[in-house]
Amino acid sequence: MRTIARLALALFLTGLLAPAAHAVPAGLDPSFGAGNGFVRLSARRGANRAAAMVQQLDGKYVIAGSSSDQGAEPVELSLTRLLADGSRDTSFAESGVAYFPLAASSAFTSLALQADGKFVLGGVSGSVPAVFRMTADGRPDSTFGTAGVATIPGNSYGLVRAIQLQADGAILIAGSDNSLNTVGFVARFLPTGAPDPSWDGDGIRFLSPQPWTELHAITLIGGTPLIVGESSPNYASSRFLTLIRLTATGAYDTSFDGDGIVFTPAGLNSGGRAVALQTSNTSPTKIIVAGYAQQAQSGKDFLVARYALNGALDTTFDADGILLVALAGAGVEDYAISVRVLSTGGVPSRIIAGGNVTDTFSGAKRRAAIKLFLAGTFDTAFDGDGILIPSTALGTGDCAAMLTSGSRIVFAGTGYPAGTVQDYDAVVSRHTTSDGTADATFGSGGWCFLDTGHVRGSGFAVAVQTDGKVLVGGRGDGMDAQPFVRRLLANGTPDSTFGDSSVQDSLFSYDSRGTVFDLALQPDGRILAAGVTPWGSQSAMFVARMHPNGALDRDFAGTGVRTFRLGDTDSLFSVAVQPDGRILLAGVTRINGFGGLLVVARLTASGVFDSTFGAGANGVVYDYPGLFDPCATQVTLLPDGRILVVGRTRQTVGGAFRVVAYRLLSNGALDASWNGFGKLVTPVGYDSATPTSIAPAPNDGVIISGYTSTAGGTPFVLRFLANGTRDSSFSGDGELQLSPRGSGEDVHAMVVRPSGHIVLAGTLRTSPTQPIATLARIGPDGSLDTSFGTAGHLDVSLVDSGDEYARDVAFDAQGRAVAVGGARDRTSVFRLLPEVNSTAVGEGDAPHGTLRFSAPSPNPARGGTSFVLTLPAAGPLDVAVHDVTGRRVRSLRNGVATAGPQLLRWDGRDAEGHAAQPGLYFIRARAAGQSANTRVVLTR
Repeated sequence: MRTIARLALALFLTGLLAPAAHAVPAGLDPSFGAGNGFVRLSARRGANRAAAMVQQLDGKYVIAGSSSDQGAEPVELSLTRLLADGSRDTSFAESGVAYFPLAASSAFTSLALQADGKFVLGGVSGSVPAVFRMTADGRPDSTFGTAGVATIPGNSYGLVRAIQLQADGAILIAGSDNSLNTVGFVARFLPTGAPDPSWDGDGIRFLSPQPWTELHAITLIGGTPLIVGESSPNYASSRFLTLIRLTATGAYDTSFDGDGIVFTPAGLNSGGRAVALQTSNTSPTKIIVAGYAQQAQSGKDFLVARYALNGALDTTFDADGILLVALAGAGVEDYAISVRVLSTGGVPSRIIAGGNVTDTFSGAKRRAAIKLFLAGTFDTAFDGDGILIPSTALGTGDCAAMLTSGSRIVFAGTGYPAGTVQDYDAVVSRHTTSDGTADATFGSGGWCFLDTGHVRGSGFAVAVQTDGKVLVGGRGDGMDAQPFVRRLLANGTPDSTFGDSSVQDSLFSYDSRGTVFDLALQPDGRILAAGVTPWGSQSAMFVARMHPNGALDRDFAGTGVRTFRLGDTDSLFSVAVQPDGRILLAGVTRINGFGGLLVVARLTASGVFDSTFGAGANGVVYDYPGLFDPCATQVTLLPDGRILVVGRTRQTVGGAFRVVAYRLLSNGALDASWNGFGKLVTPVGYDSATPTSIAPAPNDGVIISGYTSTAGGTPFVLRFLANGTRDSSFSGDGELQLSPRGSGEDVHAMVVRPSGHIVLAGTLRTSPTQPIATLARIGPDGSLDTSFGTAGHLDVSLVDSGDEYARDVAFDAQGRAVAVGGARDRTSVFRLLPEVNSTAVGEGDAPHGTLRFSAPSPNPARGGTSFVLTLPAAGPLDVAVHDVTGRRVRSLRNGVATAGPQLLRWDGRDAEGHAAQPGLYFIRARAAGQSANTRVVLTR
């Protein structure tokens, strides 16, 4: 254990602690507040105090606190919501403030945000430990406890200090019962506010072996609680930093230091105030605790300690596992109340602990933060020496909560500008720092969250335009849960020219809810979105068409949106567009309660059913491939106009799902050259299979990907020959099942690269409650491409706590993979550069030394198409467009070129500058004694 002292330079004449000098000042963030980096939060009842803070997924800050008349007990509890720039969110409650009036001696101490936007708060109600819940719009939630308040059973006097939400909606709280001795407790409530009887029999666990215990922080490891605080074990006169780990039923977890409890002495007294988890591949590997340690009769130091998951101190951190930092010299009380682990590219890189520096003579407080490398040494790039004690215009004041927001630190607490305890306000300040982790190429560090204007959000579909702009479709999971389409510029920032300028969405909101499950780009730049919307107590399909600027195309179905039902309950999962503008759809319908029919439909360009499609010439093909639960998950178009469809079905109630695949002629009739009559039903291993994607393979073959139920989820890829038989050149028998990883792995999307490599996108559950996004790459022979990521897998962690996934993937013209999904219930997008992880996902997919094209995009094209041509060596290059007769229509490149990828574009015109006639064209390249060809369909 090592103590690092930092001497205060001077004291103000009034006895206030002076701000310490820094070589490189870390100033207040001028983009927050009124250009000065902070805001004061006054209340309608006298003075105002902050106690806890969270940041919503949309960037808004919510601060819990209390207000009171001068010198009186708190009489009103309050929630204040600020916009990301620090201004009041006037759309929330009463001009940004919601009140919860209660009796005297009531207070908020802790705050958590539910996935549905409701606020859960811990504290005290009339001296009794209590949990409060408020609705997303700031009212007491009448469905919780009694008028929004639930009290701890058997307690008459005490305080809730920490709160943690579990994945099943249960609420864990920790605090102390002060009715006799100070005894720690951990309680669990059901989502209704009732005590959970499965937790120690009555919903509360008193930590009776410890005669004096205060609990201050709680987190979850694998769904079970770890609690941090301080105790005096066995009636000791000193207080020890204390860690307690419990099982799912509230019993002590004996795998943690043998009895579930770890006591760590650090000086005369020590205690924990905050806890965070250090992760690797989103699985927790270390426990970080922040608090205080008292070395002498007066004064305290910042304490940061690191433990292994079994409770042993980690001696790789500051040599003995404990770092003590005296921020302002002897006689000054320094203590941390918050700790965060920062990550770079999903890998932990820094630790930030925040708290207070208190002058023991005057009682004056200032906020403080330290930033460490993982070994426990200071990151001197942070404010010059790794220590920040802001000098502001706030006067003095404490830190009640700290969070990190991107490269910024945000403090919430109470300020005393006039130097008196009566004249105070809650204060929120934001400070700029730098980690050097931002990737200016796309979003932030290669990824971005989308503010969809909703409390939560989920992305399900992605498409990349030829100009590099990225379209994302999904669902905002707020109260309206409207479908959305969002567009980002090539650098990952919102495209302000698209859709509603307030959020850059095309919400095509027609008083409906629903989800966009798929997107397609028409050759003329118009955008198709398809998905599901409620219809009474059931559901319907919808297709929307937008202009390139995001406005609804009123030429489509009259309104821009076509909503329809083919049966009672319909779901639409996939959309594809033909060169002539007709639209293919795939999904499932249930008619008169029947078990389900797989559906493929076609609409005309104007949005009506195409009467030339289907056996009944009504625009719809129905099929019943198995006895129970059929469903089509994707439809795609072959260059010759035939149609591929993949789905699943099962033969018995509760039986294993099997893959079903169709090949249809352009009129919707079954293609008899595929498995003898146009469809096949095949098992994958012995467990249920969920196919999610289908794509054409070389020589008219077919590739299908998805996942089985084996080991919680195991990805698979199938490859078939043109006649529907398994391709034995792929993985030996045409079937590849990847080795199970974690608690299961799903595949939601697939792209087949020009080289024959297959890129899969999905979700890996590193534990039952910790999903992360993942990509995998398969070689043309059906083996994992070990040059990609780590042994063929690339796991992408965007947030420290996991809870993320990938739903769709596409490639841009430069060979960069763009994936969409979610993280912490926010829509997320990330992009990989071709050079990341060697030849990860770029045009290095094909063997070196091969002249090769990427797939032209868009194709079919109207007005132009782009592609990447990769040269094996520098030298002469000739690229030209030819029509079906072989006539040279346009030269695209004729000269000497360097080796590597070349981004080329054909604008759809001939050598004279005239628009080329619609039809099939061949783009041919010759270089280094090799030739390569690709095809593009030009439409009007």
